[in-house]
Amino acid sequence: MANAADSIPPLAAASKMMMMKESSNTTPINARLADLNESRQDLTSKIQVLKQDLQSLRSNLDSQVKTYREELSKIKNSVNVQVNQLRSEFQQMRTTLQDQDQDQQHEDFATNLRRTLGEGGGGIKKEDDDQDISNLKLQGNGTTP
Repeated sequence: MANAADSIPPLAAASKMMMMKESSNTTPINARLADLNESRQDLTSKIQVLKQDLQSLRSNLDSQVKTYREELSKIKNSVNVQVNQLRSEFQQMRTTLQDQDQDQQHEDFATNLRRTLGEGGGGIKKEDDDQDISNLKLQGNGTTP
């Protein structure tokens, strides 16, 4: 009697063998595809988390930059106010020193005038001398007595 395998035509037997072989090969491929899909999903979720973290960091940095700019602006304004105050104080000091220098020059002139006139026997009284000095001061300021 003939064998059961002998009753199957050779082409059909080869096809059946290949299907069995493919089904045994497809099982590892399907498992591998499932693993790859799972790995892909994990990576996608990690990327989303990283994107959210990056957005959060950007937001925090923007907030810090805004805060620092505001602080720098306040400091700049404060420094400008202080510089203006110092300029004003220096101008007042300059004016005071110029006035003192002018007064000293007038006194020196009056002293030299007294000495010069005193040596010549002019007999000028101190009151007259003070009046002359006052007149010189007024003339130095652009006014007349």
